[in-house]
Amino acid sequence: MTDCRKRKKKTAERSVTDRMIDDIITMVVAARGNNGRSAKSLSPSLYWRIGKRLHDGLERSPNHTLEIIECLVDALDTKSFTRTTFLHTISFVERFPEYEQIKTLGRNLNWGHYQLLINIEDPIQRDFYAWMAYIKHWSNRDLKSHIVEDLYMNTPSARAKKHAKKHKELRDFESVLMRALVTRDERLLSFPDGDN
Repeated sequence: MTDCRKRKKKTAERSVTDRMIDDIITMVVAARGNNGRSAKSLSPSLYWRIGKRLHDGLERSPNHTLEIIECLVDALDTKSFTRTTFLHTISFVERFPEYEQIKTLGRNLNWGHYQLLINIEDPIQRDFYAWMAYIKHWSNRDLKSHIVEDLYMNTPSARAKKHAKKHKELRDFESVLMRALVTRDERLLSFPDGDN
């Protein structure tokens, strides 16, 4: 039991939190093994499982998020597992909720790839980059450069989405124009003409 947990008064909520912290520490220690592998060499599925455990546990005690993460950082006492790393694991689960996808992509993608992917808001765009990195065996550097270059916007589906938005704006304008003509509402058709 770590020092940060000894100081707290024991309650049912604390014991659930303590179990979650112990589970995560056990996962990390077991994955590292005796050879002390670095965080970068650990599999994305481990990060996903840590994130899932944190995500589910923090839903029960959302007020203690940073306290729990600080406790984990203290307990593991490494440069590899920082507050940012644990926050990224939670985002990882939120952005990639299906474990099967992580298992599949995990054959070619490492934790560095996912740290780049979780920053992409659009789920379609995020999946595009994830699958392209998987299929093309992109390194972290390759993935980052394709994201910065906005490769996704050159795809037919992205161009179609862009054109659909323009067509929607045009349809909206046509709708207002038709309503004005049908209802003969002059306010909708008033244009500045300098005579007034």
